[in-house]
Amino acid sequence: MRRSAPISTVCLFASLLVALMLVAPATAEPPPERKGVRLVEAWPDIEFKEPSEVVSPRDGTDDLYVVEKSGRIKTLPKGRGVGPVPQPRTFLDLTSQVAAQAQGGVLGLAFHPRYAETRRLYVSYLAKNPGYKGARAPALADRLQFRLVVAEFRTSGTSITPGSQRLVLQILKRFPIHQAGGVAFGPDGMLYISTGDGGSKNDKDGEAQNLKGWLGKILRIDVDGRTGRLGYAIPPDNPFASKPAVGLPQIWAYGFRNPWRFAWGTDGRMWTTEPGTTGAESREWVTEVLKGGNHGWPYYEGTRPIRPLPPTIDPGTLVPRAFEYVRGPGDGGTAGVA
Repeated sequence: MRRSAPISTVCLFASLLVALMLVAPATAEPPPERKGVRLVEAWPDIEFKEPSEVVSPRDGTDDLYVVEKSGRIKTLPKGRGVGPVPQPRTFLDLTSQVAAQAQGGVLGLAFHPRYAETRRLYVSYLAKNPGYKGARAPALADRLQFRLVVAEFRTSGTSITPGSQRLVLQILKRFPIHQAGGVAFGPDGMLYISTGDGGSKNDKDGEAQNLKGWLGKILRIDVDGRTGRLGYAIPPDNPFASKPAVGLPQIWAYGFRNPWRFAWGTDGRMWTTEPGTTGAESREWVTEVLKGGNHGWPYYEGTRPIRPLPPTIDPGTLVPRAFEYVRGPGDGGTAGVA
């Protein structure tokens, strides 16, 4: 290889620390304390319903935004540990639009890098496909029950501007699992979007390796421009931007199972985490995301081969795992990377 139930929220170190805690087997002692790092309740005695992400708009305010998978995004000031505990208010309510079953719901939130100026933000969520006509409908698109949506919203002051939702991208899919749904702006100002393989067992539908398909990918688009009739522009340096016969021009990287969250280091390198399957050999892994790279799924779960490579793929061209945790049977999963 080449390179649940409502819970109290925790501080901004949560994604990193929970991921670190998961590297120990369930029967092991808690990991040793790390100097200068500890878990605390960010907002004592305040509960959120299925919180999956805490996002800062980086607009010079103390406001933070908590994504609730069940359909709402709530906002409240950063807890300082002194004085009254800040109380949340609903910033955006999508409960009537999302399909919150299984792994569906509101999945991700990203504020425009110049949010203080543009007042634009982007939300990913799973919704029902209004064109669904049943599992035996003649046309494939009519058999796909769900759609992964990335939508743009605008704000006026501290509230969503009514009627401002604009559909940026939608991807039809069969199952309400393996959405991925991460959205984030990179250091280059482009919007990156992660998609899971769609949920068929070990990707028997072949989505992650299909360069003409949307699933099992990390996509990269420019929301400040337009290409043709698209609601965004195709960055010209995307790996397939000038090779439409080879792959979708929106694709940045491929070969993923369910890249739930991703982030960039101070050196500009991009990383993602992925959860594995179930069973005695199940595992989670962290991988560097490389432009145009094949990240190995469904041929490898982490470093474990699970399907023979076709002769057209040189194993030396697959992007290797930077870190792997063999979890074994039981509950678990990667929480994020920071």
